[in-house]
Amino acid sequence: MSSVKTLVVVSVIYVVFKVAESTTYQTHVCLRPGTDVIVQLFEWKWDDIAKECENFLGPKHFCAVQVSPPNENRIIVNSTHNRPWLERYEPVSYKIETRSGNESQFRDMVRRCNNVQVSVYADIVINHMTDVHHHGYGTGHSVYHGEQRTYPTVPYGGWDFHDSLHCHTKDLNIETYSSSEEVRNCQLEGKADINHGKPFVQDSIVDFLNKLIDLGVSGFRISSAKYMWPEQLNSIFDRLKDVNSVNGNMVRPFLYHEFDDKPGDAVKMSEYFSIGKVEYENYGVTITDLIRNRSLKTFHSNWGTSRGMPSPSNVVTFIDDQLKQRDITHPVFTQSDRRMYEVLNVLLLAYPYGIPRVFSGYSYRNVWDGPPHNRDMTTADVIVNANGDCTGGWTCEHRLNALYKMVKFREAVNGTSVHNWWSNNANQIAFSLGSKGFVAINAESSYNLDAYLQTGLRGGTYCDVISGSHNFCSGIRIAVRSDGKARITIPQNAHSAVIAIHANAMYTGK
Repeated sequence: MSSVKTLVVVSVIYVVFKVAESTTYQTHVCLRPGTDVIVQLFEWKWDDIAKECENFLGPKHFCAVQVSPPNENRIIVNSTHNRPWLERYEPVSYKIETRSGNESQFRDMVRRCNNVQVSVYADIVINHMTDVHHHGYGTGHSVYHGEQRTYPTVPYGGWDFHDSLHCHTKDLNIETYSSSEEVRNCQLEGKADINHGKPFVQDSIVDFLNKLIDLGVSGFRISSAKYMWPEQLNSIFDRLKDVNSVNGNMVRPFLYHEFDDKPGDAVKMSEYFSIGKVEYENYGVTITDLIRNRSLKTFHSNWGTSRGMPSPSNVVTFIDDQLKQRDITHPVFTQSDRRMYEVLNVLLLAYPYGIPRVFSGYSYRNVWDGPPHNRDMTTADVIVNANGDCTGGWTCEHRLNALYKMVKFREAVNGTSVHNWWSNNANQIAFSLGSKGFVAINAESSYNLDAYLQTGLRGGTYCDVISGSHNFCSGIRIAVRSDGKARITIPQNAHSAVIAIHANAMYTGK
């Protein structure tokens, strides 16, 4: 074989090996077999997350909890917002010290969550540091000088950031999204842009992430991923330690990347598929638009790649997060419209597309308002009352019936595909998941749903898991005939617009 042919073969083998190696970052690290639902507990304290893992997330079979950035951040105090939530996305150092708690509390939280088979995924901010127009102290008492781009606790100096040699705009900020070089080498909204090509920078980030892994973290949500070069991220991630998975097997940490689409964007979501999954931010918006246009009927026939959406194997899907919940330009239904919000999340959890993440936040007046707080601005405790509802400003969407009960539904239908699709040619739909589950939805505001539909299930009486506990069948009961059909009734004014039954929730008469 000639040297040229040898080089080509070796190169192909290397590329195939790297792709195979990199796709291991897409492995969802669930400590409980058969479940895959992530919950984002936005701005919760570590102690409260630990309690929620033990009292709710573990028993309800959630796979993982996504926690807010754990490292030290800038303190923002002003008369309008008083510690806005976005301060968590302006790092000062990689010390684990935030208003959610310190390193000891973080370690305890991760241990307690893992003990009840709930993985912990940390939201990480490694694209930038603070705004370059400010200086002061961080939540861990570290000093920083944004104007000079010096962060002594890391330590980072001006030479560790992109400057006029790398970014060619006047103020070093991103001006257009049509240039991938500008997107990745210039400052995002005035924040000091880290140069990931520097060995010391990579070492610092690797040390930080490996420390989190040593504390028991199983994966990372990479904030602002599109603003970093994929090859430089891969150099960092290739040096991360393995994490524990089911049965104690060691696997690569799970990675998923934030990706915000911009008009004329030169950076493509697909550039990150080789180093993890990508958040599909338009998922909830797309379903919301279908409902508003009375076109939910097209959900199945034109969903996925046929609609120009990414492959389901490459994405983490969600209805809302701290940004989407506050986006008035492309609004999604939120918990303020509980009925439609439940519809969106039932589709998210029932339909087999991507890895689903549900959101849990707090009430607010202004979009930048920080979490509920005490008089001294410390984050308030999450209080759960006797009914299982949260109080004190915490909204706890993940505790809504149609959200948490669909977690076990999804577990029961794991590995199935959609069959027996039905619609009324508008906003009433139904479908089965193989022979294991069935969902019916009435998202109409003026019409009842009353029809005999094919459920795909064997004959018997089933308990609607949304309206009651399937252990006692305290809610609606659905009688499925021997041919698999059942009369499904959802009035237009029903408390819930959804009925869901599955093979593990049959009525036994006990």
